[in-house]
Amino acid sequence: MQKFIKLVNAILLSNKFFLFIIGLLVFQALWLALSARYPLAFDENFHYGIIKLFSHQWGPFFTSTPVDSGAYGALTRDPSYLYQYLMSFPYRLIALFVHNEMWQIILLRLINIALFAAGLVAFRRLLSQLAIPKKLIHFSLLMFVLVPVVPFLAAHINYDNLLFLLIPVTLSLTLRCARALRAEKPLPAATVALLIISLLLTSLVKYVFLPVAVAIVIYLVVTWLRQPDWKRVLPSFVRSFRALRWWLQLGIIAGLLVSGGLFIERYGTNIIQYHDIAPECSKVESVEHCSQYGPWFRNYTLAAAKKLSEEPVNTDLFTFSGLWVYDLLYRLYFAINYDYSTKPPLILPFIMALVVTISGLLFIARWGVGIVRRNHELLLPLGAIVLYGATLFYKNYNDYLAYGERVAINGRYFIPFLPIIFVMVGLAAYQLLRRFKHRTAITAVSASLLLLVALQGGGLLTFIVLSDAGWYWPNDVVIAVNQVAHNLISPLILQVDYTSPLFRLLVQ
Repeated sequence: MQKFIKLVNAILLSNKFFLFIIGLLVFQALWLALSARYPLAFDENFHYGIIKLFSHQWGPFFTSTPVDSGAYGALTRDPSYLYQYLMSFPYRLIALFVHNEMWQIILLRLINIALFAAGLVAFRRLLSQLAIPKKLIHFSLLMFVLVPVVPFLAAHINYDNLLFLLIPVTLSLTLRCARALRAEKPLPAATVALLIISLLLTSLVKYVFLPVAVAIVIYLVVTWLRQPDWKRVLPSFVRSFRALRWWLQLGIIAGLLVSGGLFIERYGTNIIQYHDIAPECSKVESVEHCSQYGPWFRNYTLAAAKKLSEEPVNTDLFTFSGLWVYDLLYRLYFAINYDYSTKPPLILPFIMALVVTISGLLFIARWGVGIVRRNHELLLPLGAIVLYGATLFYKNYNDYLAYGERVAINGRYFIPFLPIIFVMVGLAAYQLLRRFKHRTAITAVSASLLLLVALQGGGLLTFIVLSDAGWYWPNDVVIAVNQVAHNLISPLILQVDYTSPLFRLLVQ
């Protein structure tokens, strides 16, 4: 047993093991990018279509509604546009040399895989900054890349992949600023400016980042005001800025002006003109135009059906909360095709996810406060997660009341926070394990068992086992390779009859 424990510890402490985790993520996402038929289900055609529209102009704004753009909603006022605009530049270059659309899409997918892999590196650095044990960081990231929807999302042309990189970057910059405040050192002007620019621009990648930005601002303001000599902060910041070289000063001013201008143009105008940071499509465009936009038309038809229905909506918040968590988990472990046809999760990884989620919530409720007291910097990512999660829950619950159905409850929305959530569950679980005499052995065995269960369909394996020829690019080699993989792997994975009472109880 001692040899086994030493082996597990040596693996988890190795920097090479982290490289293995990145390689595992990249391998899985590459397989999916080269195999899965366009469009991948998480709005890939939406993002790709807007990227192509942006490629016909140099500016980041649509001054008028593009022709035949109904499927993309209110493009002129959509606050989540920066990813598509930036991606239009590599697309222009690709389109110059590659005229086959399938390969254009695959090459854009490869860029997204690189963004996601960079996000793993950024998360490792953030968690190291937070003084999380290296073993827990590596194990959490390993389990993270084995969540089926994680490599599936990484293979997409999707703004979530850029968001996955930018969130740990902004949190890391925030920690650097907060530490300077607590140490009563001059605020580093370049770091503060970079943080402000990151907050403004990330909010234009995806507007749901705004609660995270609010949490960051609150954290820094509270940290600032808690310092005995809080009045000296602004003068020290000015001195720090003046000490910079002139070209760096100009760069900071230009960056703040550009990012601030882009932010105000979108959010300021939206609030003034539409009284909403992200106005729904019909406030900006005609109903005829918006009827081509899938999310708006879905909500429109559901609202109309609810008006005609005499069946009351169950408004019980406790029931909705349980179903909300279940839906999030389900859509982290299911399989979905380009035509939105889905297959339920493979049974063992999904049961593991349910058990770990329930027990993890209980552990955090019991020991979370003590963990934060010992490491108060954890308040920053936890505050961001709580505010982000509360905002998402509020939106989903109000949509449920408005439409009578649970809509847009997707586990992938929490992917940018799952590494932190996994680490928190691990820290809380260790508070229980440390009560046992042989806690080191129990920890090593528990981690190994979780990994073995995850390998019963985790990551790419869910796609390989549950997909069929209709899910792949219409290419003989792609179809043959995936079918061979399916035939080799499926007998090794525990599956249940979809129509069995047990399966229906767990996943329906």
